[in-house]
Amino acid sequence: MTLDDLKTGMIVKTREGKYNIVMRDFIDEGDILAGLSFNNKISDTWTSLSNYNQDMTNSRFPHIDIMSVYSSYPYSADAPKKLLWERKEYKEVTMKEVEEKFGCKIKIVEEDK
Repeated sequence: MTLDDLKTGMIVKTREGKYNIVMRDFIDEGDILAGLSFNNKISDTWTSLSNYNQDMTNSRFPHIDIMSVYSSYPYSADAPKKLLWERKEYKEVTMKEVEEKFGCKIKIVEEDK
């Protein structure tokens, strides 16, 4: 999924765990993410989708990278319904870190097929 796939009414969750609703062509502001408050009501916070890259990472603030996308209910567009996409991330580690974790020397072998 890319930024262009986001549609009005979809709900996204940011890296910091906050939910926002996608609003395309919103009045004079263009395409935005409008913040949802603790009770899933639309709040007064928002950010422009123009601040996001196609991979849904924010170009300036990594804590608001989009981590998951949900559909919303037809009569309650401010609550997440079904998970549509989730960012998969991998932790990079060194061999030294792996050996420290296991407390011994490590040899990487190919898995049996």
